[in-house]
Amino acid sequence: MIPARPNLSYNDIAQHAKKALRPYGVQSVCDAALNSFAHHRGKGLEELRSAPWLGALLVKFSLEDLQTPLHLPAPCPSQLFDSLRQMLWDVSPLSEGRGTQSVFLGLRAMLNTQLQFQQRETFSFVRWPALVLDLPESHPTRMQFESVLGMSPTSFIGLCWAAYAQILNQRQIIGRSHFNALESLYGAGVSAFLQLFSRDVAGLRTEVRADFDRRLNVARAKGDLAAVRDPIEVTEFPWLQKYPLLLLPSGDYAVWHPRIFARSVEQAVHRSLSTLGQKYTDPFSREFEKYVLSLLNETGLMYQSEEEFKTQYGRDSAAVEAIAECAGGRVLIECKMSLFPDEVVSSDSR
Repeated sequence: MIPARPNLSYNDIAQHAKKALRPYGVQSVCDAALNSFAHHRGKGLEELRSAPWLGALLVKFSLEDLQTPLHLPAPCPSQLFDSLRQMLWDVSPLSEGRGTQSVFLGLRAMLNTQLQFQQRETFSFVRWPALVLDLPESHPTRMQFESVLGMSPTSFIGLCWAAYAQILNQRQIIGRSHFNALESLYGAGVSAFLQLFSRDVAGLRTEVRADFDRRLNVARAKGDLAAVRDPIEVTEFPWLQKYPLLLLPSGDYAVWHPRIFARSVEQAVHRSLSTLGQKYTDPFSREFEKYVLSLLNETGLMYQSEEEFKTQYGRDSAAVEAIAECAGGRVLIECKMSLFPDEVVSSDSR
């Protein structure tokens, strides 16, 4: 283990990690992360203490560093990988000593990521495509879904579940043959699914560098190159959630981590369609409001809808979607859709 160095900044540790990982290549760093995730998988508190989001952050560092070749023969030592994770933990916001308020902000940001790793796999990934599936084929959102994601809502649900079945059976590697067998059912949807959720190391580098170069340009404009790295990265949910499947040189697919895959498929539809901006949110927001009211109807609670409120108090009155009557008082229900930058969604700190 490399001794803790609390006097070093997060940016210092990031640069140190990049240099330490260069002799092994990106693919070996990815293998080290996958081995670490597999070693702690399913071990409850021990898995949480291993801070898998930090292992994923080391992968991101290696991808960003153009001086690190994609492929080298030497395997990345597990001892080095673990020591670098420890160094990242030592420079987390909780240990920077910025005062009580900073400690509580750090706790909140870290808790957000920890809870996402604690939350087990669920059927939540069905919610978004199921809402779209209920819409007429001519509805803008239905057409946007199939155009942007390259598959129907039914195919999305089926393919997510097909991958989930492998993951729930404790498989970290999903053979390409598994997806080939699904082409008779889902056709071109299989290729679209894999394009949406997977990249090889070269593809990951392209994606990561685009984000890094954007942040670098912002930092240069500010005249502060250190700003390219925000310390909140240490507590963010892994960037790898955008591509939870790693395409291996063999043609098979590695699942980074079950929780990374779970959170990815839950957010994939909204994340993909959000690139359309208000063309997506405006028509779908109205459908989402209807969905929320349908859930409210199922509760049996008495409520006043927005339409009823405006009829009673005037069309110009400000109103929420519903005011529900509960034993302890009234609950105001607002369900507008909006778009958020990645850093706000992932860090919950701004």
